[in-house]
Amino acid sequence: MSVLVSDFIIDDVAEKAFPMLDELHKEHDWELTSADYIDAIVELEVSEYIATRVYGAWLMQKEYVNT
Repeated sequence: MSVLVSDFIIDDVAEKAFPMLDELHKEHDWELTSADYIDAIVELEVSEYIATRVYGAWLMQKEYVNT
């Protein structure tokens, strides 16, 4: 399996975004929409594509942690 440059970018953004998303989640307890979370990630100056991928990874991590 090959590793893409975008995989490294997503990992780097996730390191910054996951704590931010956790804090937003704690403050708003799922009152925010997916678009709100993605917009928050885009504010880290990444594309919507990268933000969407990072948000999806965060959701998967939350599901894994909560099982």
